[in-house]
Amino acid sequence: METCVRFEREGALRLESGDEPDTHEAGCADCQGARRDHLRIATALRHLPAVALPEGWADGVRARVAPAPVRVIAPWWRWAGLAGGLAAAAVILVLARCGAGDARMASNTLPMLEQEVRATAPERRAGSAVVGDTLVVRASAPPAQTRELRVYVGSWGNGARLVARCPGSDGCTVDGDRLELSTRLAAPGVYRTLFFVGAAAVPVTDSLDGDARAAEAAGVTVEVSGMAEVD
Repeated sequence: METCVRFEREGALRLESGDEPDTHEAGCADCQGARRDHLRIATALRHLPAVALPEGWADGVRARVAPAPVRVIAPWWRWAGLAGGLAAAAVILVLARCGAGDARMASNTLPMLEQEVRATAPERRAGSAVVGDTLVVRASAPPAQTRELRVYVGSWGNGARLVARCPGSDGCTVDGDRLELSTRLAAPGVYRTLFFVGAAAVPVTDSLDGDARAAEAAGVTVEVSGMAEVD
């Protein structure tokens, strides 16, 4: 079955602009997976060290590349803020989806993470979320590893505070390789989940960004969910 690439054409711009997924993306597993990949790449690239390029590197590249027609897909500045550069993100994304993505479908040993909002009022339109709804997060990873779900609310980075954990909070269920956390959306804001998987526990800091850095220092894998924006 052919993989949907609509997120790469349209959804990435919505993500960069802070907009919610449209109706198609909200119901498309391929688009949801691509959105999670972009967020995971953005988190990883935020922690890459700055590297000074050697003088004259651009001229060296041009000398080795044959001229080719250029097709402008979108203004570069619309992409510049997404994970620090589209070129690096696009290469990593292709490798991640073609390599790790295929392996993930064929194996249940890799971390998996998904989240959804359960509306208090069933008749409300899809894609919306309000205070009082329930955020349900599901994840799986080998039980032999240390595993933890953490839900944050607030802006990306140091502005996002921890509101729920699994294990550790009410609404948490652990069954073999699966974890599920249900938590009430008690305040407006943007909710995101990090899933930590590794040999060591990740200390709790004062923010999402701090926890991500602590996980990196501990050699722990971090899976990042999509965003749930609550009015």
